[in-house]
Amino acid sequence: MAGANVSKAQAYHGTTTNSYVDTVVITGQYRKIKIVNRSAVELYYTISFGGAPATPTVAGDNCLVLEAVIGASAEFTIDSASLKNTKVLLIASSPCSYTIQGLQA
Repeated sequence: MAGANVSKAQAYHGTTTNSYVDTVVITGQYRKIKIVNRSAVELYYTISFGGAPATPTVAGDNCLVLEAVIGASAEFTIDSASLKNTKVLLIASSPCSYTIQGLQA
Protein backbone atom coordinates (compact mmCIF):
# COMPACT_ATOMS: atom_id res chain seq x y z
CA MET A 1 0.00 0.00 0.00
CA ALA A 2 1.35 3.44 -0.89
CA GLY A 3 0.64 6.83 0.61
CA ALA A 4 -1.63 9.43 -0.99
CA ASN A 5 -0.37 11.36 -4.01
CA VAL A 6 -2.68 14.31 -4.68
CA SER A 7 -2.76 17.75 -6.27
CA LYS A 8 -5.32 20.30 -5.09
CA ALA A 9 -5.90 23.95 -5.96
CA GLN A 10 -6.23 25.23 -2.36
CA ALA A 11 -6.61 22.60 0.37
CA TYR A 12 -6.38 18.91 1.16
CA HIS A 13 -7.54 16.96 4.20
CA GLY A 14 -5.96 13.54 4.49
CA THR A 15 -4.81 10.76 6.77
CA THR A 16 -1.42 9.10 6.60
CA THR A 17 -1.13 5.33 6.34
CA ASN A 18 1.33 3.63 8.70
CA SER A 19 4.85 4.67 7.66
CA TYR A 20 3.95 5.52 4.04
CA VAL A 21 4.72 8.96 2.65
CA ASP A 22 1.83 11.15 1.48
CA THR A 23 2.62 13.68 -1.25
CA VAL A 24 0.41 16.78 -1.45
CA VAL A 25 0.84 19.53 -4.04
CA ILE A 26 -1.06 22.81 -3.64
CA THR A 27 -1.28 24.15 -7.19
CA GLY A 28 -2.86 27.58 -6.54
CA GLN A 29 -1.03 30.87 -6.00
CA TYR A 30 -0.90 31.63 -2.28
CA ARG A 31 1.21 33.83 -0.01
CA LYS A 32 1.14 31.27 2.82
CA ILE A 33 0.84 27.53 3.32
CA LYS A 34 -0.52 26.14 6.58
CA ILE A 35 -0.13 22.55 7.79
CA VAL A 36 -2.38 21.38 10.65
CA ASN A 37 -2.08 18.15 12.65
CA ARG A 38 -5.60 16.88 13.39
CA SER A 39 -4.46 13.84 15.43
CA ALA A 40 -2.57 13.10 18.63
CA VAL A 41 0.32 11.56 16.64
CA GLU A 42 3.60 13.24 15.66
CA LEU A 43 3.51 14.27 12.00
CA TYR A 44 6.85 14.53 10.17
CA TYR A 45 7.13 16.45 6.91
CA THR A 46 9.29 18.21 4.37
CA ILE A 47 8.18 21.12 2.19
CA SER A 48 9.36 22.69 -1.06
CA PHE A 49 8.17 25.77 -2.91
CA GLY A 50 8.41 24.75 -6.55
CA GLY A 51 11.06 22.02 -6.24
CA ALA A 52 11.28 18.50 -4.88
CA PRO A 53 11.51 18.15 -1.08
CA ALA A 54 13.48 15.38 0.57
CA THR A 55 11.57 12.24 1.49
CA PRO A 56 10.71 12.37 5.20
CA THR A 57 11.09 9.50 7.64
CA VAL A 58 9.56 9.00 11.07
CA ALA A 59 11.82 10.83 13.56
CA GLY A 60 14.28 11.38 10.71
CA ASP A 61 16.97 13.99 10.35
CA ASN A 62 16.18 17.06 8.26
CA CYS A 63 12.43 16.61 8.77
CA LEU A 64 10.12 19.12 10.35
CA VAL A 65 7.64 17.82 12.93
CA LEU A 66 4.26 18.84 14.25
CA GLU A 67 3.89 17.69 17.83
CA ALA A 68 1.36 15.02 18.79
CA VAL A 69 -1.29 17.59 19.72
CA ILE A 70 -4.58 18.04 17.90
CA GLY A 71 -4.44 21.47 16.28
CA ALA A 72 -0.65 21.82 16.23
CA SER A 73 0.24 23.78 13.10
CA ALA A 74 2.98 25.42 11.07
CA GLU A 75 2.63 28.28 8.62
CA PHE A 76 5.08 29.19 5.86
CA THR A 77 5.21 32.50 3.97
CA ILE A 78 6.00 32.21 0.28
CA ASP A 79 8.26 34.97 -1.09
CA SER A 80 6.50 35.33 -4.43
CA ALA A 81 2.71 35.40 -4.82
CA SER A 82 3.14 33.97 -8.32
CA LEU A 83 4.84 30.82 -7.03
CA LYS A 84 2.72 27.71 -7.52
CA ASN A 85 3.06 24.01 -6.79
CA THR A 86 4.06 23.94 -3.14
CA LYS A 87 4.87 20.31 -2.39
CA VAL A 88 4.56 18.77 1.08
CA LEU A 89 5.61 15.20 1.92
CA LEU A 90 4.24 13.77 5.19
CA ILE A 91 4.69 10.60 7.24
CA ALA A 92 3.69 9.34 10.69
CA SER A 93 4.20 6.11 12.63
CA SER A 94 0.44 5.46 12.75
CA PRO A 95 -2.60 6.99 11.02
CA CYS A 96 -2.53 10.76 11.42
CA SER A 97 -5.12 13.17 10.03
CA TYR A 98 -3.88 16.49 8.68
CA THR A 99 -4.88 19.53 6.65
CA ILE A 100 -2.76 21.49 4.20
CA GLN A 101 -4.16 24.76 2.88
CA GLY A 102 -3.11 27.77 0.87
CA LEU A 103 -3.81 31.13 2.51
CA GLN A 104 -3.75 34.70 1.26
CA ALA A 105 -1.58 37.18 3.18
